[in-house]
Amino acid sequence: MVGPAVAHRTVAMRFAVLAAAAAGAGCLYTDPINRPPVAEIAVVDAAAPLYVGSVLALSAHKSADPDGDPLRYEWAARYCDAQNRCDPAPFATQAAATPAFSATVGERRLIAVQLVVVDTHGAQAATSQFFAVVNRPPEVGLAAQGPGTASGGFTVGRRIALFATPTDYDDPPESLSVQWTLRPVAGSSPDRLRWERKSDVEYHLWPDATGLWEVQVDVSDGQATASATRALLVEPDRPPCIAATEPPAVADARYVVDRAAGPRRFAVLAVDDELDPYPLAPDDPDGDRGTATFRWWIAGPGTGGVRVERAGHALPAVEVDPVAYAPGDRIELRVEVADRIVRALPCDDAAPVCSIAADGCVQRVTWEVEVR
Repeated sequence: MVGPAVAHRTVAMRFAVLAAAAAGAGCLYTDPINRPPVAEIAVVDAAAPLYVGSVLALSAHKSADPDGDPLRYEWAARYCDAQNRCDPAPFATQAAATPAFSATVGERRLIAVQLVVVDTHGAQAATSQFFAVVNRPPEVGLAAQGPGTASGGFTVGRRIALFATPTDYDDPPESLSVQWTLRPVAGSSPDRLRWERKSDVEYHLWPDATGLWEVQVDVSDGQATASATRALLVEPDRPPCIAATEPPAVADARYVVDRAAGPRRFAVLAVDDELDPYPLAPDDPDGDRGTATFRWWIAGPGTGGVRVERAGHALPAVEVDPVAYAPGDRIELRVEVADRIVRALPCDDAAPVCSIAADGCVQRVTWEVEVR
């Protein structure tokens, strides 16, 4: 019986003999040992914050195999809670021969990404990395709608509708708080000012004074706040303008009325004005418009040639009945228009036409009429 020591020496001697024989032959062969790869995760854009809706783009290009073997990349992304407890099932997986990986973020939770790299011999290495999905701040826009002036402002006394457009990509709309702030001009009075809430995202303003107003809206999701500010240039109400008459009130023209033709109507057909136009549309959306007012004067044989106001006649038209006059009589008809603001016309009383601003917008016209 051979003891353990003798057996050990026998094995050693046999190995020595084999080694010597191989050395005598000039070669020594051994099987190569496969080394496992190394796994490493790299973020494609490390500076970009990760929001709900963002694309998490990763790469395993820094992973390597020390033996130079081709690698296969297996990715799995899971949502986790604050204690790093992750969902059993991944929300995104990928197994491919390319190192790139991307997944769209759908929840504001912690994300754990696991990468396993496998070489052609089946050796593998794994690594994991956590990514925090942060709150995406809300956004808000602020728009103003209303009848504008030629300079891009708004008219005092006219309604301005203001609309906020809050946007939040990772919070429901009902979770947002919306706060409005109105900054009136110094000449405004709380007794005259109208500032009405229509909804969380809509307010209406009727400015009572001219100047530069400011409206601000703040939207918060509980973690971040977005603000938008809108400046509103409020300008004075311009004088009304006689836009059309019948018959046309032409300077130095004389209109003939025939006694046999019956009464002749002289009328203002249209007045342009921001607050008090004529005619007033029945479906005025603002509900803040009035109508222009009219004053008429007549001069003729019955007044001794003196211009006399037709008191109490505030309509946009008058009729002249030529039967009440003799052939050859001459009559002068005059109309002036006004809006809610009292303005004195700057023209001489004898002037047939008058314009406050001398800009083609007239507030007085006159007809010269001859009876035949």
